[in-house]
Amino acid sequence: MKNIFVLILLTLSGCSASNHYVRYQDGLESKSENCAIDFYSENLELHRKTQVIGEIQIRDTGFSLSCDAETVIKQIKEKACTEGADAIHLYNVSHPSWRGSTCFQANARFLKYVGE
Repeated sequence: MKNIFVLILLTLSGCSASNHYVRYQDGLESKSENCAIDFYSENLELHRKTQVIGEIQIRDTGFSLSCDAETVIKQIKEKACTEGADAIHLYNVSHPSWRGSTCFQANARFLKYVGE
């Protein structure tokens, strides 16, 4: 009975990748779920003045199923829109690998353009 409970718990908690969000600025107005937002990849330099309003980390739990790049990017974008960000700067990106995780994993900074 104890093993069945553990299996059910693992099944329910392990379906999606783990995400952790840290907000650096309160009181920003949310945007619509499908808001227009700029994406900056890991090695791209930003040429606009920005302020970091938050960061998110999405990682494999070891039991994650819905963790392909499209799903993870969608999660990041939805959270950025909710937090009122103008742009997303991806970093610490890990692509799926047969030697490691089968999940797309990434960290992202949520940015607000300054002086515009």
